[in-house]
Amino acid sequence: MGLAVAKTLRSVTTTPADAGAVQLVTEYARLLDEAMDLGEGVKTFGALGPRLLAGLRELGGTPAGRAPAAGGDGAGAAPDAARGVVVELRGRAAERQRRAAAVDTAAS
Repeated sequence: MGLAVAKTLRSVTTTPADAGAVQLVTEYARLLDEAMDLGEGVKTFGALGPRLLAGLRELGGTPAGRAPAAGGDGAGAAPDAARGVVVELRGRAAERQRRAAAVDTAAS
């Protein structure tokens, strides 16, 4: 998967603002390759495959990502996607902190 993603990323035009999304899809591909090596590919593809595809789409690396958006030309989609990923990751981090605080309180 890593080789295919690298080839796709070489074929699309990105800007410095896309760096986070590029790194994210590269990491998803690496994790998928690692899972395949460990025999857990099906489970991991179910979890990460849609995220990888969405990231590639936002970067213009899929046919849907290259199609003009309704009412626009699709410009600026990648920074919005990266921002959405950051919001999601921050939400997960806050949830982990909330759960950890609950465990710490219960252990006292």
